[in-house]
Amino acid sequence: MKVRIKMKKLKMNKDQLTNITDKIINKNMDKINKIWKTEEKPTKTDIAILDNVLNGGLTQGITLLGGLSGYGKSTLSLNVACNIANNEKANKKVIYFSLEMSENELYYKALSNILFVEWGKKLTYKEVRECYINNKNIAEVEQAAEYYNKHIHNNLTIFGKDEIKPYIEDITEVIEYTVKELKIKPIIIFDYLQYCRTNSNYISSDKQIYDKVSRGLLDVTNIHGLSAIVLSSLNRESYKQEKSIQAFK
Repeated sequence: MKVRIKMKKLKMNKDQLTNITDKIINKNMDKINKIWKTEEKPTKTDIAILDNVLNGGLTQGITLLGGLSGYGKSTLSLNVACNIANNEKANKKVIYFSLEMSENELYYKALSNILFVEWGKKLTYKEVRECYINNKNIAEVEQAAEYYNKHIHNNLTIFGKDEIKPYIEDITEVIEYTVKELKIKPIIIFDYLQYCRTNSNYISSDKQIYDKVSRGLLDVTNIHGLSAIVLSSLNRESYKQEKSIQAFK
């Protein structure tokens, strides 16, 4: 009987519920407006088809970039990093974490991209890296290096596989330091998910590691309002199926 009386008291008609909702919204309108006004505009990647898919560019939170191995995920994300770093109007800093390649490898890939985008010169990463050994295309590579140092270097920080441990705790520590101590809100590019580990002694299975790494990235981006691109490979079971979030685990 008492339960029925309490349930009866809790019953509200539609008008009553609407009035209460309106009061809550009006009471918190200043907070809502403040959040709306401080929300940053999307950061353009300057890759038209990608910006179109992202509805204008990168927004706060994580953008998951997935694909089969060898399909150019790292090349695409590095191009995005260089484009954002090179955009004077955006005035953004970029941190690129690579757990697969060294800083030098990424640097040569960046020069290869610059040569093609700026001067239409097609040189592979290997040709750029070995230009002095083969005594070929030295002038072009040096021109690209000068462009990189002038327009990109100051806004792009690369942590290669030989510079940072592949633990999510170390990576989030770098991000936290950048935000809190340097007062910089960088764009984060994380390459890539399956190579990352945790230093926790209580986690061992691949699923637990994946969940720990994913949660660490989500937390640090959400807390500080950062934009991040996270690269991930697809599991084999999903190669010939319609893709879902499960395909990246």
